[in-house]
Amino acid sequence: VYAVVYGARNHGSRAFCSFLAKHGYSLIIIDSDEVSLNSAEKHVTKDYPDISIMKIKMEDFEESEALRIIKQINKFGEVIRGLVITKNVMLNEQNSKRFEDMSYDEIHQIMYDNNEMMVGLINVLLKSIKKTGNGFIINLRNQKYRTEEDSIFWDLLYNSTSKYSSLILDSLRKVETKVSFINVAVNYEAIKKDEDKEKLCSKTFNYLGI
Repeated sequence: VYAVVYGARNHGSRAFCSFLAKHGYSLIIIDSDEVSLNSAEKHVTKDYPDISIMKIKMEDFEESEALRIIKQINKFGEVIRGLVITKNVMLNEQNSKRFEDMSYDEIHQIMYDNNEMMVGLINVLLKSIKKTGNGFIINLRNQKYRTEEDSIFWDLLYNSTSKYSSLILDSLRKVETKVSFINVAVNYEAIKKDEDKEKLCSKTFNYLGI
């Protein structure tokens, strides 16, 4: 049984990759950065060396690549049971400084690319996840940075990513009864310790009843 984790370079993805591996899931980790993918793999295999991990470097959503992965997994009699989305663009000090030199059109393009990846993955994976009868889609939203100084950037980011992704999942929840959906607000900087990561993941899956 596989679970897909979108995002490899934050504490949220590390938390769920380890938690899923601990509970016997094989992993498909997707990110645009190869170094982060390798680091995430090393993080998991350090404690769970026998877990099967498939790393996918995908800068923009590619439907053909996603479908190829699904066919490859199904070919070996495996199933994809869930998707964990951890890569909402975060407003941190580094991003704030980077965005200060960008036009709003450029910032919106970054948000668009992120949203396209999330919606594309859900669209392609939903059919496979539904087949399991007890699948899940988890959307993590980093809620740390919100100051008066960064209010313009925050509003732009929040409305373009976190709020949008929440609306998508809320809409799906109303029509898809074979899949459990949850939006989880979390401060990534507050889950650096292993016990905090474990608590976050356990609480999420207990809520889902999985």
